[in-house]
Amino acid sequence: MNLERFVSRPRGDRPGEVVRDELVGLRRLIDRMELEFAGMVTEVAACGEG
Repeated sequence: MNLERFVSRPRGDRPGEVVRDELVGLRRLIDRMELEFAGMVTEVAACGEG
């Protein structure tokens, strides 16, 4: 999912199913980003940085 395309998508009168599917996709993306962030924090901690 491209972030720019996602945030500039049309909004307004959309079926609830479409909005729900977007919410599920967005939550999955956020979860994946949080996992990546945590992994990078672990790398930094292992290097003695921070």
